This record gives sequence, C-alpha cells and structure tokens, in this order.
Amino acid sequence: MNCQEYRKRRLLDDEQGTLSHEARVHIEGCGLCQALQRDEERLRTELHKLAHSEEAPVALRQRISRMVERPNAGKRHDLRRWMTAAAAVVLLAGATAGILWNRYTRTPSPERLAQSFVADYLQYLPGREQIAADSPKQAEEWLLGRVDFPVHVPTVPGAALKTARICDISGRKAALLQYHHNDSNTSISVFVAAEPRAYEREKMEVNVETSGHGVRSVLWCHRGLVYDVVATLNDSSMQEIAEAIRRQTP
Repeated sequence: MNCQEYRKRRLLDDEQGTLSHEARVHIEGCGLCQALQRDEERLRTELHKLAHSEEAPVALRQRISRMVERPNAGKRHDLRRWMTAAAAVVLLAGATAGILWNRYTRTPSPERLAQSFVADYLQYLPGREQIAADSPKQAEEWLLGRVDFPVHVPTVPGAALKTARICDISGRKAALLQYHHNDSNTSISVFVAAEPRAYEREKMEVNVETSGHGVRSVLWCHRGLVYDVVATLNDSSMQEIAEAIRRQTP
C-alpha cells in the first residue's frame, strides 16, 4: 500500500471507526504519513480550543437574552434579528477556523517538510529541469534567477557534484544539488529552500533528523533558508556531511 492508497483507505476506515491491517502496516513504516497525521492532530487540537474559546460578544448575548424575555408579539421580528446575529457569530468562528486551517496546511511542520524532501529523493525521475554541473560555480550560475533566494553550492566531503535541478516541495520551489558519494557508490541530495515565514515569526528552532525506507535526512534552518541532506548513509556520515555544509554556509 502506497501513501495515496493509505490516505484514501483511511478516510473510508475512519467512517467505520476501524483501521484495516494494511493501513496499520503502512502508517507504522511511513514517516511521511506519520508526519501528516501529527499535523492533522495538531489542527484538530487548535480547532477544539477555538470551539471552547470563541464566543459571542457580551453585548450580543445580552441582546439575545432580552429578546427571549420579551412578550410573544415581538418575538417573530426578534427571532429574525437573533438568527442574523447568530449567523455572524458562526461566520466569525468559521473565518478563524479557516485561518488555522491555512496555517497548518500551507505551512508544513519541519518534520513534514523533511519527509517531503525524502519523498522527492525516492521518487526522482530524470528529465526534469536540471543541469549536469562539474563545479559549484557552474551550479550557482545556473540556479541564479531560477529560485527566489541565493544558493551557495557547498563541497561535500568524499563526494563529487553531479547535477543541479529545481523541484517542488510542499508547493515551494527548492534547489536540489546531487552528489555522488565515492566510498558508498550512492547519491547524496542536498536541498535548499526558502524558510517558511511562520518558522521565523515563531522563532522556531529547526533541527530535524528522520529516517524511513532506508533513507536518512538531516534538516536545519540558517539565515532564512532550509537545508536538508538526504542519503542512504549511516548516521555518522550524515552528521559529517551536514556539519561540513554548515561550516560553508554564509
């Protein structure tokens, strides 16, 4: 079962109040779906808080109370006014919920962002917008103007730069630098993307390490940019590469 099949199956299973064996097996081994589920749970928590914290203004509640206490003759007219006021309250709560929804769906958590980079690493197909790059300078010149942020192309210890390309990560453009690791004869992906503004506003300390499908990811933020190293290397090699890139970032 892949991620798309799991999400469709989960919708059906939730309606019945159960989760199938295949869906349980998938979620236990898929970091991307786990991160998405955590985001959904955080959204539900925020909406639950909203339901208990948002209420009609005091003046509106007093007016409604007076309407109820008035004689029957004026209640029909007052009922229409009450319904209009109640609709306004519902719209207010709905607008607030919509803001929360946009916040959680349009700004991915660091964990979900890391899993998106991993998914791109696993699903990469040649032929997208890319260039074969023999040097960091060549890659930097090619990336200039293709993304809305400056990209410093680092050297990776024990690896040679091969290509640079543009990819879409959670609806945002990212630069992908691909290296060939000599010792393991495998590829290393270094992603660079603009840091979501919500991270800066909330002064989030972003340093995420995750793994799944045999792939490791080390993600961090620095001066308005997100960096993520993704590869099928052991933890010590990943940390060495990430630290080398950190030392080179301006």
